[in-house]
Parts: sequence; C-alpha cells; structure tokens
Amino acid sequence: HMSDNPKSQIPEGELKVMKTPGSTHVLDRETKKLVKCNKDICPYGIDEEGIGWVNYAPYAAHGGWAGAVNAYVEKANQDEVISFFKFATSREISLLTLIQNATLPRSESYNQD
Repeated sequence: HMSDNPKSQIPEGELKVMKTPGSTHVLDRETKKLVKCNKDICPYGIDEEGIGWVNYAPYAAHGGWAGAVNAYVEKANQDEVISFFKFATSREISLLTLIQNATLPRSESYNQD
C-alpha cells in the first residue's frame, strides 16, 4: 500500500477514485456536429446539478481503468502517481484482484441429472 511507504509523496487522503468522466455533448452522426445532451439524445446520462445532462458510457464490457494526474503538482509527484497507476492496472494485480473477489458456483450445480 502506497501510504505505508515512508517515501511516498502522495499526501494522505489525496488519492481518490471516481467514476469515468462523461460528456455534456455527443456527436450527431447525421449532421456530424456536436449536440448538447438531453434525456432523449443521451439516455444513459444523468442530470448533474450545476452542469446539466452528462452522458456516461452505459457498460464497460472489458472493464478497465482511467487515471488522471493533476498537471499543477511537482513532476516527481506526477511520476509517482503514474507508477501507482501502472502497478494497480498491471496484469499481476488485476489477476490477484479477480481471484480474491471471484465467486464460483458450487460444483453440485453442474452435476444435476
């Protein structure tokens, strides 16, 4: 865990997880222009207070991660966050997380006559 590392440059409580960003506009495929989202055009959107209708992807079939690093922090801190993203999204960690959180059906359910 990064907070256990005394050399960590990420201040306690500064690493956050949030949903994938959305968009207030989408491409109208007929006109080839961006149009403002509303309930009809962006059915998976959410009316975000102070922003308006925001379109979010309804389903990420292959899962995945998205990461962002504040451009206004020191380069060394940016590099450490990027290293964390690489670690957290690595094949080894992904497989470990999958295995720990997996729920497998009991074998009896496959052995019914």
